[in-house]
Amino acid sequence: MKKQFLFFSLLLIFLASNAQTDVPSSEDHFTIGILPLTSSNISQTYISIFQASVSKTFAEKNRFTVVDRTKLDEIIKERKLQKQEDFMNSSFLAEQSKSIGAQYLVSGNLSQLTTQSGTENRMDYFTNKTTTVNVTTASVTISLQIIDVSTGMVKASRTFSQTIKTQTTDQQIAINNTIGPLEKNYNAWVNEVFPVPMKIIKVESYNKKGLPEKVFIKGGSDMNLNKDKSIIFSQSSELIVFINETLNVDGKEYKREIPIGKIKIDQVQGEFSICKVTSGAEEIKKKLEEGKTLLLKINKY
Repeated sequence: MKKQFLFFSLLLIFLASNAQTDVPSSEDHFTIGILPLTSSNISQTYISIFQASVSKTFAEKNRFTVVDRTKLDEIIKERKLQKQEDFMNSSFLAEQSKSIGAQYLVSGNLSQLTTQSGTENRMDYFTNKTTTVNVTTASVTISLQIIDVSTGMVKASRTFSQTIKTQTTDQQIAINNTIGPLEKNYNAWVNEVFPVPMKIIKVESYNKKGLPEKVFIKGGSDMNLNKDKSIIFSQSSELIVFINETLNVDGKEYKREIPIGKIKIDQVQGEFSICKVTSGAEEIKKKLEEGKTLLLKINKY
């Protein structure tokens, strides 16, 4: 135990001196430490693939600074950190992570990764004939949790499962095809846990009736809002427009969300977007003229 304590003490001294960041801490910017994924029966090759996928979720968002894990790897090159019991204790982790400037830690377990090959009859819509094709079904289950360093408590946790059937005999291709859908689920979860306040900034254009046709909003790529430019499968993220009503009940204040309309992404411009008003145009105009703040939340991606 003394040797282990000494090891972590030296490790933290090193990290504290090397993990400085120029990004100031604020209510809307967070420093995240991403721990190695654990697994009891899955090869390190696949663990690394899903580790990179989880890290990407945070690294691509401007509101997160991800602690550089290479600094830690320089110290523990041959240590299998994910198998050390003390390191998996959330309270222990939180206490040690204060020294490297991490506000939150992300830990996870890859509990299932299986593939099953077979054949399937599929209709060729061009020839109107049925053919037999080789398919491989990949199933993945991964559990993630976010630990608040200041308290040592788990802030949020979720288990993600994905099963994808691919026309291939290559297991690697089948497994890789599960990553994209999982990343969309990671993003939705992270945006739920660390939401960016979104609101209508101004009316971009009016229709012939003088009602808002398009609006300019705060919110875009940082919340993974998008407009699918595919001609065949054109889809856009949909947002609910609402105002907050404050209620006083028995001396205690409560906030109530009152929906007044819906908008859909027309164009993403970084952390801002232009949206089409799909319902509630009259109410949106009225509330804006009254000086109300019109807030937004994601209805669907």
